[in-house]
Amino acid sequence: MKVPSCVFAGIFLLWGLLPGVEAQAPVEDIKLLEGTWYPAKNEAKLRKFAIDIQIRKSNLIIQYGAPGGGNMVQIKAFESAFELKRVGNKRHIVPTKKNAGISTIIYRLEKDRLLIEEGTAGDKVLKGVWERGKDLAP
Repeated sequence: MKVPSCVFAGIFLLWGLLPGVEAQAPVEDIKLLEGTWYPAKNEAKLRKFAIDIQIRKSNLIIQYGAPGGGNMVQIKAFESAFELKRVGNKRHIVPTKKNAGISTIIYRLEKDRLLIEEGTAGDKVLKGVWERGKDLAP
């Protein structure tokens, strides 16, 4: 029996294996991503507790301290609803609010570590290894 090629294309689409084709990221990802993340090892040498990423159901908040003048610290916060997507074998956190100051974040999950391959919030590069805070560990 010959199987039509469209059947194989549908299977590859479901698995997210067709390059450039978007598919939903696994539903389990949101449960694993929920919580507060702090930098562990980052290219930009971000200091722990000077920046954090908060993920709550469908809301993404990234905040960090910036010099505010006169020994003051200004807290910069960026917030947006988001969607989880997969393009090929890459997982993406895609902010849905335009001009929110947060770029698409390309990530991987390894146990209690969030590995960000690409992404920015304001002028901060998020690339690196992030550790989960103790607030909402699964």
